[in-house]
Amino acid sequence: MAATGKFVSDSPATQLALATETHIRLFDVSQGEFRPLTPRLPVQATITAMCSVPGARSADRLLVLSDSGNPTLLEYTPSTGQLAAVAAEPLCRSGVRRASPQQFAAADPSGACVFLTAAQTAACMYQLGSDSSNNNTPTLGSPIDAPRPECVTLALAACSDAAYPTFATLELELAGSDTGNNGHGPRGSTLAFYTLEPNLHTVVRSHTRHFHGEASFLVALPGGVPGNPRVALGFPGHVVVTDMQGELTIELPLPGRSDVVVAGAATPRITLLQTADGQLLKLVVGAAPDARGITPASLRPFDMLQVCTALHILPSGHLAAVPEWGDVQLLQFESLGEDQDESESESNSDSSAANAAEPQTHTLTHLARTGTLPTLNPLTAARFDATTLSVLCPAVQPHSTTPATRTLRSTVPFHTVVASPLPPSPQRLWALRASTSAPHHSLLVLAFPRATKTLAMADDAITELAPGPFPGGETTLHCALLQGDTLVQVTPGRVTQVQAAAPYAAVSEWLPPAGVRCVCAASTPTQLAVALSNGTVAYFIADAGAAAHGALLEAAARADLGGSAPITALAMGGDAKAGVPALFLAVATGDKLLSTVALHPDSASFLERTSYQRLGDVAVDVVCVPGEVHCGLRNGVYARSTLARGPESSPLDPPVFVDVTNRYLGGRPVSLSLLPGVALENVHDSDSDSEEEDEDEEDEAPVETHPCVVAHSEETWTWYASGGREYLRQVSLPEGIGALLRAAEVHTAPLPANGCVALSRTGQLVIGRFGRFPLASAWFAQQDSTDASEDEDEDETVAFPQYRTKCMLPMGEHTVMVENHIGKTHASRFSILSPVQNEPLPQPQHTPIPFGKCTAATLVEFSSGGSHLVVATGGGTLHTYALGARADGTFAPRLLHSTETNEAKGQAGQAGSSISALASFRGMLLASVHRSLVLFALGKKQLLRRFAAPLAPSAAHVTCLAVRGDALVAAGDLRESVTVYRHSQAEGDPTFFPVACDSVSRHVTALAFLDDWTLAGGDRAGNVWCLRVPPAAHAPLGEADSPAQLWRRREDKRLGGNLMEAPFRLELANHFYLNDIVTSLAVVRDVQRSGRELLVYTGLQGSIGVLVPVLSSGEARLLRGLEGAVERLEESADAVTAPEDVTVLASRKVPAVEGRYTLVGRDHSSYRGYYAPVRNVIDGDLCETFFDLPPLEQRLVCAAMPKATTPEAVRSALNLIRIDNM
Repeated sequence: MAATGKFVSDSPATQLALATETHIRLFDVSQGEFRPLTPRLPVQATITAMCSVPGARSADRLLVLSDSGNPTLLEYTPSTGQLAAVAAEPLCRSGVRRASPQQFAAADPSGACVFLTAAQTAACMYQLGSDSSNNNTPTLGSPIDAPRPECVTLALAACSDAAYPTFATLELELAGSDTGNNGHGPRGSTLAFYTLEPNLHTVVRSHTRHFHGEASFLVALPGGVPGNPRVALGFPGHVVVTDMQGELTIELPLPGRSDVVVAGAATPRITLLQTADGQLLKLVVGAAPDARGITPASLRPFDMLQVCTALHILPSGHLAAVPEWGDVQLLQFESLGEDQDESESESNSDSSAANAAEPQTHTLTHLARTGTLPTLNPLTAARFDATTLSVLCPAVQPHSTTPATRTLRSTVPFHTVVASPLPPSPQRLWALRASTSAPHHSLLVLAFPRATKTLAMADDAITELAPGPFPGGETTLHCALLQGDTLVQVTPGRVTQVQAAAPYAAVSEWLPPAGVRCVCAASTPTQLAVALSNGTVAYFIADAGAAAHGALLEAAARADLGGSAPITALAMGGDAKAGVPALFLAVATGDKLLSTVALHPDSASFLERTSYQRLGDVAVDVVCVPGEVHCGLRNGVYARSTLARGPESSPLDPPVFVDVTNRYLGGRPVSLSLLPGVALENVHDSDSDSEEEDEDEEDEAPVETHPCVVAHSEETWTWYASGGREYLRQVSLPEGIGALLRAAEVHTAPLPANGCVALSRTGQLVIGRFGRFPLASAWFAQQDSTDASEDEDEDETVAFPQYRTKCMLPMGEHTVMVENHIGKTHASRFSILSPVQNEPLPQPQHTPIPFGKCTAATLVEFSSGGSHLVVATGGGTLHTYALGARADGTFAPRLLHSTETNEAKGQAGQAGSSISALASFRGMLLASVHRSLVLFALGKKQLLRRFAAPLAPSAAHVTCLAVRGDALVAAGDLRESVTVYRHSQAEGDPTFFPVACDSVSRHVTALAFLDDWTLAGGDRAGNVWCLRVPPAAHAPLGEADSPAQLWRRREDKRLGGNLMEAPFRLELANHFYLNDIVTSLAVVRDVQRSGRELLVYTGLQGSIGVLVPVLSSGEARLLRGLEGAVERLEESADAVTAPEDVTVLASRKVPAVEGRYTLVGRDHSSYRGYYAPVRNVIDGDLCETFFDLPPLEQRLVCAAMPKATTPEAVRSALNLIRIDNM
């Protein structure tokens, strides 16, 4: 769904609102590209219709209809970047109902009213007003019912040239109605006009016209006679232009090979219609009759695009095209086709139809593509990779006919600009500025075991300074720029301070006591702390006097931690971006303690330990960010300690430790690097050296930056926080880099944001930048596979893909993608994608399957060895391909044979039964053939049938199979849910025996085993559930066990075998309504070294979600209490009595109509339990909304939980789940 309007106040630009059934997002498209104004906003409801409501003296608003039963006006708030409800009125019961006016919506162009219709019969109209007592807030009046016969609404349009608000509907009258055909005569369509009489507050249905033939499209035409609006109706093979008074009726044949109109858009300048083959037609209708009394009209070919569900012509001269399959496009009008000769265009169309019945590409003539918005809707197949934290799915690119793929990564991308080899064993590095006011870094200091090198960065070149500012004969422990534009170097034997500018004159030097050496150091621009080998810390302050040039002054006393354990790491506790002196020093010692030392000279605990915390192992590195101390431990654990200030503590004293969380990152010790300010959003992911992009980046407004901690272990990780949410994500590095050992923030002219210089494990100096960081609002970064040969003309080329992905099968690091032909041609093909770029491997790219369209496919490792692809086509034929690997890493697919199943050529009426479920089982092929489970082995000339076992008597059509080990098989059915079978060898006769079946009918779309006795699945209604085999059926089967013996062990002994299809019933363990049809399920293990198994799913609308197991009862109680408290937020708000709190809550524009305060007033419990009550599932999306609530409402939620807690504790629990599992 899409709507356009001027939703931003005080801005002439036009915005585009895009919505699925569950989310809304707003884009600014005035500049020819998609610039997001809001994140993807969940509505916690099912959106059924959406339209733009013009504002007379204010910004336009969005009218959203949903299954909440509450028509809702949404307004964009620029200060928060969110959509807020400004008006909502209860109209009907919740739920999607045919008779509820929630299927179609249109707004009068003047903004006076909106017209709502149901899919069948019901319709009403709302007058729009404003509340002068509440800042002219928009209001919806009482609904005015519209008189309608028994009919089905096909389309709705708002007319612009009527005296009163008028709407046109395309209706299909039902048999038996007063005006219907009563079941006699040809079936036709009815055009009806509905007019609002504002003085009488009534809706009048008038000027109805009946047409022979089934119309499927309706659009209102501007530019007609005032008081007599015009519309265009799309019929098979022609278009009819008519008006409300019936004075004009023009029938125009569709040119060329066009058949049916599917989309259109009309403005005073141009009217475009699109046919089912993608052809754009320009409709021109004269404003008045000519001298002969004939109104001129023409319908000419204009251009071609992929078939769209919506077209929107924008005032900026752009066309927004929302295709039914693929990415949303934004195109610029190069011309309106006014100079195009009619006969020439018609002849060109006819010749194109004759030469190519199904063109693969088309060169745009009157349009030019300026922007593309990647989308996954619909998502029919996917492959999950836990190693790279990525999801591979098919993509339909508007300029490519090749089988493109889209890789979604939840890692932080690192783009390399320069990589240069270094001498052996680099240990540390620092990036320094020449002065505190310099915008860019100019020096790099590299520490080696017995040497230090200084590099100068200038004019995109890096050179070694000889001599450098520091002595190069020993290693460097710490280096920094201090106040007064001086550089300080800490080595094991001295502390040296020099001027930051050449010739680097000496400022001061400090030597440790005899027999004592420096072990580590930390600094701010005005402070320096040096840990000594005798367990003390020397503290220095930079002299602010002009004559002293910022020389370091040592404090009279030293911090003595009072122990024999050595100091292993130091960190200054303060905000590195703020530049203020640190209040405390974090000290890690060899006895596994982390301590804080007060640094404020006026504190009573100056240079004394104020708090400590025991860690799991010795810390090898420590960094501080506001409110937290991060430690990298020797055993590979990353520890984050939370700091808080006590109620009676002095502001001069440091905060104390209150909590610690640990995360295992690998077997190597964890070292840490701090990047003080990174931009988490608005960063381009792709590398580009073009001057235009560099200028654009410089012109962009400054973005908000956040501290980022880079953790180095077996992999490279980043920690960052935004909006109260914390994240810990892996870093995806280019090939040849390995992992990073150390990193430092760097800003240069080519790297204005997120620049980084690092040491790699392969011994290289790497300079690059971090890309977009995954956030809750944008979790995945998308990367498309493109054909380089098509990139040059992609803005002028429109591709019409001939194939659509059926399934994606993992084959080690490679992926086998099977595609079906879109048209009437019964053919399919498959490709083997490379593991790096996810592009088809060369020679050959595609292997055709000319036998028919694929109905199911799977990979099987037969006992003979090697991977084999088995494809089932229509008619029940199995085709086996050997995927032989070559020495160069490519594959040579070869067709071995085709096997016709017996049922496909057997009984009359059963011939041609398709096979829609295949799986690999015990090194053989398991197939659902008609009403049997058949096991095939590989033969020389065909697949050999080993045995066949009958399915349950009620099985209608098996849609998917899931296999667990060598004994269990689960079959998902079209109607009869899931049946679990066990492989039995009773009496030497192998067979599959039904063990447990479901007692509820479900249309299963995906299945996966969670463990030996638990299944997860999704159905066509948008539910996801888990079913468990009862414990009584877990007993192992011996050779002597027979089906009869299992029947004697059944649960319910009251019913005989002739009344039960299986001896046991599956138990429902979990149930949740996703509002999206699950297309694939996968159990992903050990994601991000979490040690847990996650259930990842994809939905048809492009949703990708994860179900996280909650292991502890305390965690479950907290989350369930949070979910219930957020649901009851409005009840808690109504109980507030404090005057200041009442004032804050009253500032919200619209109260909730029903249940929890959402965008559309949908009750959460009834929504998530749409078909069945929620069972043992906690809505994580609802819990995550806690971060977006104002502080007062967060406190209300915490107070309403069964066990009262604090907002900090709730945020910590939610962050822990996200960091540990996602």
